[in-house]
Amino acid sequence: MTHLELIDFLDYWDKKDKWLFTLSYFAVCFHKESLQNLKISLSRLSKKGYIVHVSKGLYANPRTRCSMLFQEYEVANHL
Repeated sequence: MTHLELIDFLDYWDKKDKWLFTLSYFAVCFHKESLQNLKISLSRLSKKGYIVHVSKGLYANPRTRCSMLFQEYEVANHL
């Protein structure tokens, strides 16, 4: 996954007020990429600041326009 693919993905879901994603959700959406390559891509992109690694298997969009950005109960529901 490239950073442009990730930004397009995040922007698309941001319009639908979705800003928190699980690894399995990425695996479904980027099904052509192996799980190992997907993990490597997400790690690389999180280090560059394109996405935030919240906890194991949970990622957040730092560019979201959603008003619920990183609210604790929203994150806790996914843990």
